[in-house]
Amino acid sequence: MNFEKIDLKNYSLKPFSALADDWALLIAGSLKKHNAMTISWGGFGILWHKLSATVFVRPQRFTKTLIDQNERFTLNFFDEEFKPALQFCGTNSGFDVKNKDEATKLVAKEFDGSVGYEQSRMVLVCKKQFVSQMERANFLNSDLVKQFYSAGDFHYIYISEIEAAYRKKRKVDSII
Repeated sequence: MNFEKIDLKNYSLKPFSALADDWALLIAGSLKKHNAMTISWGGFGILWHKLSATVFVRPQRFTKTLIDQNERFTLNFFDEEFKPALQFCGTNSGFDVKNKDEATKLVAKEFDGSVGYEQSRMVLVCKKQFVSQMERANFLNSDLVKQFYSAGDFHYIYISEIEAAYRKKRKVDSII
């Protein structure tokens, strides 16, 4: 295996740049049928005494169906060289592109009952704990609704427990 399990409490992750700048792929489904969706919104923290990740998915996303059908999903973080693949996954729907792996040349592999990518530098295995859809009435700032939800397609909020974290094994320099 090219990955090693890590303790996130001892791992340095810059959550703001990891999502907002670098982006991540949320992958839901099984090895046989899965879909990757680029995310740049989300959060990490402690909730219910557990390491937690919160992600936001619009109702029209193909990935939403797979998240709802499965107990787990993964969050995959990549090096800069994979940004075009993340761009592709963010701008092409799983309804239209049936095999994003083939289109992006990313290789799917199993991670604790879910699916991640071999090229990831870090994979978080997330188990769903809570889901709810945002509602217009709950926004205290109506400008946010105008700016982000003019079509009324309010995000679903998924709060998950981070059950496991894996990072790509580092290459050891040999001394000759």
